Amino acid sequence: MRVECTYFPPLEKARGTRFATTWKRLCERLAQPRSTGSKGAAPGISLGTFRGNHRKLENVEAVYAVGLDLDSDLPPWKEVVHLFSGHEAFVHTTWTSTPEILRARVFLRLSRPVSGDEYRRVYRAVVDRVSGFGLTVDRAASDPSRFWYLPSRPATLEALNAELERKKLDPVDALPEWQHAICTGRPVNVDWALTTVPPEPPPAPVPERPRSVDHDKIVERARRWLAVRDPAIEGSGGDRHTWETTVCIVRGFDLDPETAYALLAEWNQRCVPPWTERDLRRKVREANERGQLPRGFLRDEPRRTP
Repeated sequence: MRVECTYFPPLEKARGTRFATTWKRLCERLAQPRSTGSKGAAPGISLGTFRGNHRKLENVEAVYAVGLDLDSDLPPWKEVVHLFSGHEAFVHTTWTSTPEILRARVFLRLSRPVSGDEYRRVYRAVVDRVSGFGLTVDRAASDPSRFWYLPSRPATLEALNAELERKKLDPVDALPEWQHAICTGRPVNVDWALTTVPPEPPPAPVPERPRSVDHDKIVERARRWLAVRDPAIEGSGGDRHTWETTVCIVRGFDLDPETAYALLAEWNQRCVPPWTERDLRRKVREANERGQLPRGFLRDEPRRTP
C-alpha cells in the first residue's frame, strides 16, 4: 500500500517535506538507525500529510499509520514483537532503552488514510486493545500531527548515561543493542476502530461557578505558578507538558475555563512554538471535562510549586 509521510530535518522547523512510498520501503528505511549524540538530535517524520506541509493540528490532511510509545513494564523483547506479529507493524527499541528497562515504539499501518478527528478515535481503539495485552501505552502520543524521531541509538555510552541520569535512572556499563522487527500481518482495520469508538457527543455547557471572595487571590497565585513554569518546547515532550500544565491550572486551582484560558494564553507566548487559540482552548476544555486529578489540589496546597 502507498503511504504518505512528512519529513522534518530539525524539529524546530514546522515546515517539512512530503514524500510518498510503500509501507515496505518505509519500514526498510526505519530499519537503518543513525547514531546521535543526544536523544533529540535525530530528524523525524509525521505519519501523514499537512496542508502546505506545515505541521499543525488544524493542517492535518490524512494519517496513514498509528504510532505507540511503550515505556514501562514491558515484557521481554520477543514477547513484545509477538504481540504485534498479526499486524503490519514496525517495532523498535528507543534511544533510552536498556536491558534492564525496555522501551519500544510501534508503528501500525492503517487499512486506509484517516482524518485528524478519525485518528483520535482509531488511536483510542488501538490503545484499548493493546492495553488488553497487558502493555502500558503513553496516551500522550495521541496527536495526529505528532512528530516521531527516526530510529536512532546513542553514539556513546556517556551520552546515554547522561540522559538516563537526567531521567533519574540507573546508568549502564555498555551500549545496549538496538533492536527492531518488521511484522507482516494485517493493517489496523479502520472501520472496526471507528465502530469501537463512536464520535464523542458535544460537551455539555459548563455552568458558571460563583466567584468566592478569594477568587482574585487564587487567580494571582495561578499566574505566579505559571510565571516559573517552563514553557512547552516542541519535540521535548511539549504536548504532555502543556497537558499537565493545563490540568494544573484548570483543576489544580479549580478555575473556570475562560479564566484558565486567559492565564494559559500568557504562558503560551513563551512556548516554542506557541499553541493556536483553538488548540489551547481544546486542551482547557478537555482538562475541565476529562482531567482525573481532584479539583483544588494546588489551590489547597499553597506551598506547592511547579
